[in-house]
Amino acid sequence: MAVLDSTVWDIDLYIGNSAINFGNSSSNSGNPDNVEKFEWASYLNSGYTIRATVLSPNWQTFATLMDDFYKSVRQTESPVVVRFRIGWRSSGSDFDLKHTPWRTAILTDINSYGSAHYGAPFEFVAIDPISYFINRGMKDAGKVYRGKIGGDDGVIRKVLDEYIPSHLNIVTDESVKRSDIANGRSIQINKTVGDTNDPPSVYGMMHQNAKSFIMSLLEWSASFTPNQTSWIVSCGEDNDGLNISITESYTPVDKLLRRKSGPNIKPSVPIFQFGGAVNKTASNVRKWKFEGNAMTATLYTVLTTSGISSVSGQYYDDDTLSVRNYNPQTGEEFYSGDVIVNDRMTPNKINPSTDIKRAFDRPLYEDYGWTHIPSLVEPSAGDLGPYKNYISGKARQIYFNMLRFISRMDIQAQGEPTLYDSYDLGRMFITLQFPADQPASDWRSPFDGNWILDGWHHRLGPHGWTTDVSMYRIDWNAFAYPGYDGYGNITRQLELM
Repeated sequence: MAVLDSTVWDIDLYIGNSAINFGNSSSNSGNPDNVEKFEWASYLNSGYTIRATVLSPNWQTFATLMDDFYKSVRQTESPVVVRFRIGWRSSGSDFDLKHTPWRTAILTDINSYGSAHYGAPFEFVAIDPISYFINRGMKDAGKVYRGKIGGDDGVIRKVLDEYIPSHLNIVTDESVKRSDIANGRSIQINKTVGDTNDPPSVYGMMHQNAKSFIMSLLEWSASFTPNQTSWIVSCGEDNDGLNISITESYTPVDKLLRRKSGPNIKPSVPIFQFGGAVNKTASNVRKWKFEGNAMTATLYTVLTTSGISSVSGQYYDDDTLSVRNYNPQTGEEFYSGDVIVNDRMTPNKINPSTDIKRAFDRPLYEDYGWTHIPSLVEPSAGDLGPYKNYISGKARQIYFNMLRFISRMDIQAQGEPTLYDSYDLGRMFITLQFPADQPASDWRSPFDGNWILDGWHHRLGPHGWTTDVSMYRIDWNAFAYPGYDGYGNITRQLELM
């Protein structure tokens, strides 16, 4: 990826049925209707949000927008659709702007302000369409669903099909001609739900909205995923349409390296460089902030749970189900069992390759740092099978979420146009070269190397384009895939450098 000229950016922006492009605004543009500021953010287990400030010295332009807003914003089947893309020019280039792929959002708020009689500047907020649809309440929210939790015919998929339409109309006015609808006036909505190995059961929605109901199922069912890893929810868009993906965090190696390509964008793993000579494949880091959370790393060494089976009458806890083990190769003692969640009991998590100088060492002594997590109450009919098979599901989900906060890094970099896909969050590695101008030696910064992408926030304004990037690492020698076997020996090191 060539280094951007952060002072030359452009936004194409359509709102509702209007044929007006509210964008066409670079930081040095003289267009009378232009975007002064634009933000686009996406973080793990959420969709994305855009915010924009539009200078509109033309009342007629603003009136056209408000006409759509008044007619459609409360009509939940035909919301006001926002279409946008970012353009940029590579540093030192006189060629035409390159662009990110077109993306879609639903308008939620408009604020207008001003003191002059000749125009109405306005700000707006829009969210990804999946988040919009899934948060709507419906009169049928008291339904009961039958089936497994996951899979193409599971309970979660049935809820998604009921609450989220199969297509979203971009424009409804047949007379509108725009560049963003060259391939059609509607966009497909795709739904993917990972499979689970739980037996079919009955689940009542209990008058929750769709989002709350789905999250209540994901909260405790991580034990039923094929690799017993945590759930990741992503709402985004690619060349095939809008997408909601609810799948476990375990990801095969080939998918970890996955980068979707759009026009003028080649698949790549983003590299961020702080200092040193200019690297034409990297984005320059302007600011950085590191957080090493030793309290979390120490106090959450082991999560344990307990419960009483209403079917068998047996009480499950760490004394009845956990087993003390000894590794003769390392002299290490450790716990395992169905009510224990720790590093060793989560071997399929993702861990970027690093070393002991750049991340915490995994806990070798497990008699401290125990935290009890209340378990799901066993259904009285025992429809989900033996209680011990899923009693640790809630603790397992919390454990994986906790790993994101042990060692974190936030950077502000030059605008990075390859970050536009929410699916990559929690799955894709990014690389820091930090600092990049050290002489050839064995010394490297403690921040160097690979991290897991947690979120991004594009900010475009009068001073150029910057991208805030959030990332995290887990213990360098954690039991994880790819990388290590059950005794901490390296079996497959994933190298991106």
